[in-house]
Amino acid sequence: NAKKESCFFPIPQAAKCILQNVEKTNAPVIYLSTDAAESETNLLQSLIVLDGNVVPLVKRPSHTSVEKWDALLYRNHLGSDDQ
Repeated sequence: NAKKESCFFPIPQAAKCILQNVEKTNAPVIYLSTDAAESETNLLQSLIVLDGNVVPLVKRPSHTSVEKWDALLYRNHLGSDDQ
């Protein structure tokens, strides 16, 4: 199995890591692609504060399980396979 292991971080640790990258890159906004619960992403958002301002967090729109499958196919270069 060649699949890479996923990494999961506690929300405060993830927020700290994201904030460090925001500071380094001066990013005005963060794009978040996750299937985490809204309560978790809201908590994450509240912890990403730079100079007293919350850094905007743009979340991927809701999707169906079919779209998840399509994304998996695309990542593995199988998106155009008719089978």
